[in-house]
Amino acid sequence: MSSTPGTLWLSNATYLNEKRRITVEFSNRETKITKNYDFYPVLFIHKSDSNEKLLDEKINLLGINSFKLLQNKKNIKVIGKNYSKLKELRCYFAKKETFMLEPERQFLLLNGWSYFDLFTLDADIPNKQNMFSFPLLLLEFFESPLDSLITNLRSEDKKAAKQLTNCLLLSNLLAIPFQKVPLKKRHQLEMLIQNSLFLQEKIFPTKDNSNIFISNESVRGRFQNLMELDFSKIWPKVIIKENIGSETNNCACCIPENIYSGNIFPNSLVSVRFLSDAFYYDSRFSDFSNKFHLGNSNKERRLARKAEFLTKNIPIGPFFFGDSYKIPIEDAKILQKEGFAEILPNNNELHWSCRNEKSFLSNAIEMISSKSEKINSNIESYEKIFLHQYKLNALMLLESDLNYYFMKQYSNLLNAIFNKVPNFLLDTKNQYYSKVIAESFRSKQQSLIAEWSEIMKKEGTRIIAIDSFCNKIFIQGEYLTPDFFLKKDILMPICNNHHADFYF
Repeated sequence: MSSTPGTLWLSNATYLNEKRRITVEFSNRETKITKNYDFYPVLFIHKSDSNEKLLDEKINLLGINSFKLLQNKKNIKVIGKNYSKLKELRCYFAKKETFMLEPERQFLLLNGWSYFDLFTLDADIPNKQNMFSFPLLLLEFFESPLDSLITNLRSEDKKAAKQLTNCLLLSNLLAIPFQKVPLKKRHQLEMLIQNSLFLQEKIFPTKDNSNIFISNESVRGRFQNLMELDFSKIWPKVIIKENIGSETNNCACCIPENIYSGNIFPNSLVSVRFLSDAFYYDSRFSDFSNKFHLGNSNKERRLARKAEFLTKNIPIGPFFFGDSYKIPIEDAKILQKEGFAEILPNNNELHWSCRNEKSFLSNAIEMISSKSEKINSNIESYEKIFLHQYKLNALMLLESDLNYYFMKQYSNLLNAIFNKVPNFLLDTKNQYYSKVIAESFRSKQQSLIAEWSEIMKKEGTRIIAIDSFCNKIFIQGEYLTPDFFLKKDILMPICNNHHADFYF
């Protein structure tokens, strides 16, 4: 496998602080060229009266000619003479009030480039190619070219070949050097969030470590003929569709006109007056049920009622005629429709999403999705070419083709990261955990599943168990209501397994 003359891969990027320059290396197995670009890195500082005052003071101290300031509604963008000056300036501010990436990553993101991207030189100017190709080059920390190394590993140690290839792909995806690629999915997603924040010129709001109630939900017993459904690919699409994000939550530009506005999250609370005595109800939302149970009396009565009626969550109640209480908006609408309560006009706690500006989280997920669609399209085209050219031998030749292997591994990697998004949002350990995001997302999950479940029940299908991240759902019956997912403009869940006999 040899590189076409004139094709090069971006193999390195180095920032030269004193020269205020980025040196980018393009190479293949025979050639290595470098290009120099003037570059001034940036630092973002949260806009506030105290920060603006401190910024003026420190810029005068460090040299007013070393910085240029640009402002938007929320942040101050500081363009530095060099990176060391920006780091010196950043030391005076609280870490949570600032955001800055290493200069090499800033440069690559702003240019839409990354490590191991394919380029051609047109009139000595690098021109990025819109395709994925295995990098035919020699990295300084390996004794042999990458293609020879991976080819040998694929025959001797497939696991090692996959790990090395994934590092190359993550370097490309995250725009970071090969040797700095994080191994944990959580850290990889954090870097994708950082890239999205940088390109949108945003700072992540202060992290809220408060956890939300998460548990597996199941009906105890032995069951037969269960279908195991995979919802993991649905949730990232829901995040994009609903524009979930901490900085787009309760924006000033999209305040709901009433409680029926389409951008209100299901975890919003509205006041209701109950119209029955000794009344209990089963909420759609486990987090609310748990909070209510822990914060109110009559715990033993609720637990006894849960055991007697086999409710999914701990029942909410008891309430008596005329009692008022704040409950989730979707619960309130159902109770009002059934005549058990009436929604009061005031004292509501609404949460809504922005309709005008995409969240950094939505942008990060869209980038993964877009890249995945592009690679899968390239894979499909590649397969068609081989089938047309080699007929019956096509599949065997594809398996040994390094470009095809590279693209397939990239597709698998993106799918794995994409499917980890729900777990990432609900994990308090992640650097960008937000209780606002977690609660909004969780309420959307539970609302969608509850609505779907109610439709399925009419056809004799019931949910038996849901894992803690709502990725895996076991149902008894075969009616999946495909029209429901079509109307919601989201993917159908995938059936992974049929279980003849299963115990929860």
